[in-house]
Amino acid sequence: MHAAVVLAKAIGLQGACEVEFRRDAANRPLLMEINARLAGTIENAVQAGVDFPLMIWCLATGREVTPVTTYRSGVRTRWLHGDMRWLRQNWQRRGRPDGMSHSQSVYTFISEFAKTRHYDYFDRRDIMPFLAELRYTVHVIRKSQ
Repeated sequence: MHAAVVLAKAIGLQGACEVEFRRDAANRPLLMEINARLAGTIENAVQAGVDFPLMIWCLATGREVTPVTTYRSGVRTRWLHGDMRWLRQNWQRRGRPDGMSHSQSVYTFISEFAKTRHYDYFDRRDIMPFLAELRYTVHVIRKSQ
C-alpha cells in the first residue's frame, strides 16, 4: 500500500484512486495502472463493512468521516453479468486449453451461488438496478447468439 500512496502523491492525485500491481516471476511488484476513480470491485469493500462511497460523500459535504477499524474478511461479491458472459465464452472455447467442458463450466457457474452471498447491483431495498442489469445481460446474450 505504501508504494500506491507514494505513486498517487507523485502524480498529484488526491482522493480515492485505484492502483494495481502484478508480481513477476521473481515476485517483484510491477505497476499495471493508476485510475483516479473507485475500483469496480468497490461493492466488495462495502459488503465487507468499509463504505468508501459514504466516506467520500461525508468528506465532500463536511460531515465527520467515521474511521473504520474492523471489517469482514473473506467476503465474496459476484457480478452475475460477467459470470454469465464467462459461461457463454467458455462454451465457445470448448476443446481449447483455456476452456472447460460444458458440464465443468456449468458446475463452476452454479457452485458459485453456494459460495457467494452478495451480488453487484442487488439490494433488497432497491432491486431496480439489479433488474436493469439482468435485462441488459439477457439482451447481450441474445444478441451474441
